Amino acid sequence: MSDSDGDMEQENLKNAGQTDDEADMEQDPDDSDSSGDEEEAKQERMVAELQKNISKNPYSYDLHIQVIDLLQKMGELEKLRAAREQMSKYFPLTEEIWLSWLRDEIKFMASEADREKVTDLFERAVKDYLSVEIWLEWVQFNIGVMGSEGGIERIRALFERSITAVGLHVAKGAVVWDAFREFENVILTTFEPQPGSVPSTEQIERQRAQRERIQNLFKRQLSVPLLDMEATREELRDWAIADEEATALYGYERALSKLKEIHPFEENLLKKVGEDLLAEYREYIKFEKKDPARVQILYERAITQFALNSDLWLEYIKYVEATLQIKEISLPLIERALRNVPWDGRLWVAAIRSGERHGTEHIEMKTMLENALVSGLGSASDYRSVWEAYLDYLRRRVPWDDQEQKETIKTRVEEMRDCSSRACEHLAEMFGLEGDPQCTILRAWARCEAARCGNLEKSRSIWSDIMTFEQMNQSAAVWLEYIHIERACGDEKHLRKLFGRALNSARDWPEGIGEAWLSYEREQGCLESFEFCSEKIDERMERLKVQRAKEQEKLQTYAVKDNKMKRKRERDQPAKVKPEFKKPEPKAAEPEFKKPSPVKGKVSKPGKAKVAPPPGYKPDGRDSPEGKKAKTFDMDTIMDKHIEQDSSKDDRTVFVSNLSFDVSEDDIRELFGESVTEVRLVRDFKGRSRGFGYVELKSFEDANESLKKDRTPVANRPMFVSKCDPDKNTRTKQFHYSQGMEKNKLFVKGLPFSYTKEQLEKMFGEYGVLKDVRLVTYRNGHSKGLAYVDFEDEASAAHALVKTDGLVLEDKTISVAISRPPERKQTSLMADVPSLGGRPRDAPRPAGGGGLMMPRALRLTLPTAPSSSASPAPTNGAAPTEKKTNDHFRSMLNKEKIWEWEYSVFVDFSHSSFELNLFANKLTGAAWF
Repeated sequence: MSDSDGDMEQENLKNAGQTDDEADMEQDPDDSDSSGDEEEAKQERMVAELQKNISKNPYSYDLHIQVIDLLQKMGELEKLRAAREQMSKYFPLTEEIWLSWLRDEIKFMASEADREKVTDLFERAVKDYLSVEIWLEWVQFNIGVMGSEGGIERIRALFERSITAVGLHVAKGAVVWDAFREFENVILTTFEPQPGSVPSTEQIERQRAQRERIQNLFKRQLSVPLLDMEATREELRDWAIADEEATALYGYERALSKLKEIHPFEENLLKKVGEDLLAEYREYIKFEKKDPARVQILYERAITQFALNSDLWLEYIKYVEATLQIKEISLPLIERALRNVPWDGRLWVAAIRSGERHGTEHIEMKTMLENALVSGLGSASDYRSVWEAYLDYLRRRVPWDDQEQKETIKTRVEEMRDCSSRACEHLAEMFGLEGDPQCTILRAWARCEAARCGNLEKSRSIWSDIMTFEQMNQSAAVWLEYIHIERACGDEKHLRKLFGRALNSARDWPEGIGEAWLSYEREQGCLESFEFCSEKIDERMERLKVQRAKEQEKLQTYAVKDNKMKRKRERDQPAKVKPEFKKPEPKAAEPEFKKPSPVKGKVSKPGKAKVAPPPGYKPDGRDSPEGKKAKTFDMDTIMDKHIEQDSSKDDRTVFVSNLSFDVSEDDIRELFGESVTEVRLVRDFKGRSRGFGYVELKSFEDANESLKKDRTPVANRPMFVSKCDPDKNTRTKQFHYSQGMEKNKLFVKGLPFSYTKEQLEKMFGEYGVLKDVRLVTYRNGHSKGLAYVDFEDEASAAHALVKTDGLVLEDKTISVAISRPPERKQTSLMADVPSLGGRPRDAPRPAGGGGLMMPRALRLTLPTAPSSSASPAPTNGAAPTEKKTNDHFRSMLNKEKIWEWEYSVFVDFSHSSFELNLFANKLTGAAWF
């Protein structure tokens, strides 16, 4: 083939390639449109799904953010605006969300009506959180009206507002000052005469006035401690003439000195995070406490970073109410606090009191109460505090001393009574006796009826209800309060009856009742009434003396037992000596104690202990089949049945308990998966499972992961899984759940016992994304009617609480509250009393029939007596016993046929075990106890 033919072929191939590329390029737009349509349809489906979820759970912050981000990518302005409005309805918006919203609206602004809407948005934006950037964006947006009538004055007024709001911000406030001066400088240039022309008198005057305005701005800015003050000072030097500079520098040196004092605080604010940062803000505020304006700006800066810290909001509110006492500042501040932290009852109490202080309309106060009751407060005390604050407001609202307003008094008193009754019913319905354990609302109501309303019959009726509670009926202080009211407002007949009831009912301090009764009779009574009173008091004191003597006797008895146990623990506890490693000696040389005297009779072979034959047994074998022998037990085999745990494997071994006796090793292996290397269930001498054991895994990480299986149902029982720690002295009780308030977790009580975890997941899943649902069960797997529902975020939990609290499920009304377990406290009566007569883990086993079982009534009433430091000698006069070995006791069993049984019942409550030891010492035949 010639060169020309080759060139032609290459040219044809090249052209063919170009043709294919062009064809592809012609097809690309259609393919691109098709893929774009598919992507758009996919995004629209995602938006629809997100909005559906938001309609079910409007308090999910993340869902709102996701739909806003998606609509921004799609460029759907109308839908985006609606999504932002919806989020703003439920949450305060951050600086970033507001700036994005405002800039989008400014971009598509087409008329003066649109400008007014954007201005309204700016007004809303600056109310959520302190933001220098939003204020700067606003004043720059407002410069657009400079050419309109009155535009310059409007811009100046807005600049003044921005300086009031953020001008004291040490780190960022200077940018607003600089923008204000730049605006005024632009105006100054418009007053300059044309080149070559002579300025008129009017122009000169306008220039002078404008320069004074700018000079005053310099003066104001340089009197405020701000970062980069030196740069502003240099700018003043370049701008002003000598006289103007001297005037503007008034206050500069003092502000510069102040800046040096607070500069370390500003540096620390940049370095620290979390609780350290909050602590630094508090120190900064404490330093600035003499300047309310600076304290206010610091609180605003702190709130921006710790918006969910209710303690910080409370501190801010208390400071403003105590120092400024300005309605226009206090009420909006409290409204912002409730918008951020609606679940804290203290903020609602502050809102009610502030509303009363500043004369808020009664209808708004009622609305405030209703909002508080559905806000998802965290505890009974929060609800009770809100009710008490509102009832105090209602009482103070009644014009008691103005007799010309009798109808008003009557109407408001009835409202107060209805509200008091509703408060008691609400607390009792939600929390039972824990709603108001001290009857504070009822007692306040009774006092008001007697002292203010003059309705003694109503007051006595309320007090009768109060005294139906055992705790109130046995309290001398509560009786004395009732007596004080009766003495002040009642009559002698009722008062003396009340003294008698109180004297016989009070348990904690009846002497106080007696003293009050005697005092009253000395002042108001006659001789007969005084003697009657003295007689009743003497009778009560005699009964009290006998009762206390019995209690003291019980205390002494218990103290003796406690001392005996203490001495035994001290005697049995080995002396602490420095560990010394010695070469082990042969086992045969170990037992060095006095050899017991021989016992007459045939001795069995060592290592074997024959069980006593049944009655009627004949040794010659005439009545038994030939070749059959009495069954024997190998004691060594029985004693070695326990499992030895290799301590080197503890870090990858977990302890499982509360298992059904039917669960096998294969069941456990299947549950824990392929990471299991060995399963060791503890068994009794007959080979039956004891319901606990050890699971050895391949690695430390596998062991940690397996702890998540704690309380997994196995054979209809919750299986307990914990770290392996064979040492009882170092073993600690583990609790896998938080004991403080968790605002994203709900506590549900009053559930039907038939309700399952799946039913709860379905019910609460409608209100947000669930992390976990835990149904509380007994050890046998049966439901307690309690559950914990853990949401991904706090807003979902708050919404679910509002929607589900008080629901009726299968004729049972459930109660839902924020999870806040009460602190675990031991009462003084039970602090040191072992349950069921058990002993501490580190205490030695008691010998003999120690009588460790204690009646329940005794455990509930006997407080712990202090242990005596004295250690008297043993009462039986016996000499200290020598240490015995297993061989010695085995020999005694074989020689004397004396049996000593020890039964240990291990009961596991949340991985804490105690032993109930029952001993029958030296029992022969069928003689028991």
